[in-house]
Amino acid sequence: MAQIRCQSISDNACPKPMFFAKAITTMPNTILPTTALDEITMLSQSQASSQQGLEQQIDFSLQLPRWDVASDWQEQAIAQFYQHGLVICPHAIPHALCQALLEEVHQHTELKAAGVGRAQLHQQNQQIRRDQTQWLDGSTAPQRAYLAIMADISLQMNRRCFLGLTHHECHFARYQAGDFYQKHRDAFAGRSNRILTSVLYLNTVNHGGELAIYNDDETPLIQVQPQAGTLVLFESERFPHEVLPTQQLRYSIAGWFRNDSPP
Repeated sequence: MAQIRCQSISDNACPKPMFFAKAITTMPNTILPTTALDEITMLSQSQASSQQGLEQQIDFSLQLPRWDVASDWQEQAIAQFYQHGLVICPHAIPHALCQALLEEVHQHTELKAAGVGRAQLHQQNQQIRRDQTQWLDGSTAPQRAYLAIMADISLQMNRRCFLGLTHHECHFARYQAGDFYQKHRDAFAGRSNRILTSVLYLNTVNHGGELAIYNDDETPLIQVQPQAGTLVLFESERFPHEVLPTQQLRYSIAGWFRNDSPP
């Protein structure tokens, strides 16, 4: 079960989405492409059966959806995102795929200290962040399987929320004991193409490393403890957030759904 710690928030204070959308239409469930599934044999029938009967309810003054079958989580999560601009999806990514990605990042020796700022302003600053990162490039079967899920989310977000997302980029992130990332926004009004932020936890951390998310006015909203398979989606420009200091190794995949269409 995902462990969520949150501030008490009234219904009137619940976040509302900043983007404009005409309606949420019912779309058929989209299945991960067969090629991606074939490439990673760990996504087996036993994983599917283990998801049967799965129910999860999270409360941060709004009721996040309950679902019994893993195949329908995207439809319900996107509807929830449409309403609030933020959704936390426990067990969204199959355990076998998370394990394969975790084993892969364990083997990476080329993870580099992450920086802050973009382009010419990019620099390392360990007073702001201390994680190490490595971009996914789709060169392995687990990466392709995960990127296929992200592509499917992008497609469904565009169909239901009219966001004009063009692609998704993401990197592995490793936080060692004592590492953190101070409060920041992933996008600034009129100055970024990042529309949605995604965070997938690859392992479970019981001590520290929580993702703390704040309201637009920077009052505390929720803290999410890392649980393997949990996917968090939120509006990049709207929600300040930080990674609190961790006491254990913490692995995740941080990503951004972008709109790079010409104006």
